Amino acid sequence: MPLVIYILGLAIFSIGTSELMVAGMMTTLSEAFDITIGEVGHLISYFAFGVMLGGPVLTYAFLKLKIAYRPTLLVLLALYVLVQGLTAFISDHSILIAVRVITGVLCAGCLSLSLATSMALVSAENRPRAAAVIIGGFMVSTVFGVPLATIINQHWGWRISFGLVAVLVLLCLLVLIRMLPNSGDQWGLNLAAGLKGCRIRA
Repeated sequence: MPLVIYILGLAIFSIGTSELMVAGMMTTLSEAFDITIGEVGHLISYFAFGVMLGGPVLTYAFLKLKIAYRPTLLVLLALYVLVQGLTAFISDHSILIAVRVITGVLCAGCLSLSLATSMALVSAENRPRAAAVIIGGFMVSTVFGVPLATIINQHWGWRISFGLVAVLVLLCLLVLIRMLPNSGDQWGLNLAAGLKGCRIRA
């Protein structure tokens, strides 16, 4: 399996961590923004709403426009770094809500394109393994990423936790800029081919 696929998985691990990390810092965020614990919990829902909104909309746009994987994925990751990094400097609850929705939308785009990219980098028989690395990165974030973010919050504060997620995605982005091959038109999104590659054979 190419190393670049694991880098994509690490980027998705970082993005997945940002969705649920709020659960480990509810008291801290409640005091920082002078809001209730329930309102802090809603921040997870706002992120999920962004994913729900961005998933079908961005996928349709990618298919309609026949976008190339590499430049679009790199742009989305760069936007995610920017927006997630700004989260560490926010002091207004309303702005934080908007940012959570935006990061959710970007998460959906990064996840779908990372899946498509990983499957384009390997042969047809290895596509399920490549997809498993990407999905696994998102799943593992709930087991390791969220507790780690909670520990960082307890020692250095929530802003550092949010900021470090942006830093980790940035590091992945820099590596991907160098390692992700530029394959031109053959990287156009082909949903049918991707699904066929993941089909389980009897």
